[in-house]
Amino acid sequence: MAEPILYSYDFSPYAFKVRSVLSLLNIKYKVVQVDMVMPRPELEAIGVNYRRIPILAVGKNIYCDSQSIIEYLLSREDARSIVPAGSETSQLGLKVLGDLIFRTTLSTMDPSGSPPAFIKDRASVFPILASGTLEKDPSIREHAIAEVQSLFTAIQDTFCSNGKKWALGGDAPSLADAHVAWAVRFVIKGIKLDQKEKVLSKEALPRLHDWLERFEQALDLNTPTLTGDEAKKVVFDAASPTTQGLGVQNGLGGFQKNQKVSVSQSDADPTHPVDGQLLALDAKELVVALDNGLHIHFPRLGSKLSKL
Repeated sequence: MAEPILYSYDFSPYAFKVRSVLSLLNIKYKVVQVDMVMPRPELEAIGVNYRRIPILAVGKNIYCDSQSIIEYLLSREDARSIVPAGSETSQLGLKVLGDLIFRTTLSTMDPSGSPPAFIKDRASVFPILASGTLEKDPSIREHAIAEVQSLFTAIQDTFCSNGKKWALGGDAPSLADAHVAWAVRFVIKGIKLDQKEKVLSKEALPRLHDWLERFEQALDLNTPTLTGDEAKKVVFDAASPTTQGLGVQNGLGGFQKNQKVSVSQSDADPTHPVDGQLLALDAKELVVALDNGLHIHFPRLGSKLSKL
């Protein structure tokens, strides 16, 4: 496998989740720092117009969105080391829990404290931040804080009960911890909500905070960086990706392999579509080939596919 390159910015909670999985799997990679909002010349340089971060380049295969990236990483043979046998159902539930914490936390944020360009960029994905609703109705924030407190208490009482160190027990963190830690970290280390709300503080939830600290200490996040130009050279110097095994599942929207298509996010304004040739489509993933030879991988969930 070519050494992966992660396009990321430090504040991104989803990038932290991907970096956690990379670290748990002991995969060496490099990072290209990009801006929080479009435009991102480092990605434009390789012909990628996708707006969500992180994005992972593995040779000429480009994985967009944390869903697609983690699905790819879990397809590797060594992924079994962080997914204990029989834990598949628990993993799905914990993934949903992490997403729920993040979505709930958005209603606790003060939009006036964020750069206007950031709020404008996220308006179509997270309307609560730009609608003015939070400023007009403080009870929304109060309710969201109570819900985060309830979720955090449940995590403390399950992950950290009876002397357990990790979500599924054992001596080392697993994917189960990563599925939740990124969202908890966003609350505590990202927007620092625990410093404003005592019910989320370390005094109120000591075992939860200790678990998060243990998880971060177990990771190796000291990764080398590349400039956009350096990453571009690595990507385009890589071998051409294989199309073996790629195909379009019958009955999915009437799409055909090699058809010209456009991909955009289903939960946002389609202002940054990616156009190309459809190589693969099933219930989990779709793959599009660009004219420059790159294969762009998207999660099927959350991606809108249109014929050109």
